Amino acid sequence: MFRLFLLSGVAIGALMARDVAAQPLGAPATDWSGFYAGATLGAGVNTHRWSDNTVSPAFDGTTRSFSSTGVVFGGFIGHNWQVSPTFVVGVESDLTYNTGSTFTRWPAPSAIGIESRGGLLWTLRARAGVTVDRLLLYVTGGLAVGNTNTRDAHSVTPALAPNWNFNRTRVGFVIGAGAEYLVTRNWTLRIEALYADFGTQSLGAAGLNGIAAGKVLRVKSSQTQVRAGLAYRF
Repeated sequence: MFRLFLLSGVAIGALMARDVAAQPLGAPATDWSGFYAGATLGAGVNTHRWSDNTVSPAFDGTTRSFSSTGVVFGGFIGHNWQVSPTFVVGVESDLTYNTGSTFTRWPAPSAIGIESRGGLLWTLRARAGVTVDRLLLYVTGGLAVGNTNTRDAHSVTPALAPNWNFNRTRVGFVIGAGAEYLVTRNWTLRIEALYADFGTQSLGAAGLNGIAAGKVLRVKSSQTQVRAGLAYRF
């Protein structure tokens, strides 16, 4: 696997070097229009804010956040339109996977522990930005679909089976911003930050681990990514 990554990196480097040699350094970045595709790598944080609507043996009536941080990797594809000499709009779709996983005990006297894991995130976004020579500064936003992987793992009390499972696919929104640099006519490098919000899920908790009838557990889920990318323009 390492040799494959190494050979891929050498091949990409050779192609970029060829393009640089064919295009003078002083050549202007004239047009961002066209299709592109690329790969991305970075870090992501999944955050789940657990709360209930009462003081109970399992929860203390407050809201607590549980997060997992992991490596994010994936790919993207999109299209740009240069609508003026300094203004670019576009549409982009990407699919990434977050490797993060963590287990945290809810503070005493609770006997539960909360597991938070990463997963897949797909977005479909509009982009709009301004160009400064070869640099594109942009904002982005749109639709997000992702896994909200969190549950009570009960590792603290093994005799108790998991009762509260919020491992679901959710639809939300995503916003972000970034900068992209036109290295050659065909290759770009970028860095960007995205925030995806999946809203709040509710789960009836009557009779589970001492929670009285009529009480509800709520989890608000989100994911933040900071990542770099390499793209090829067709």
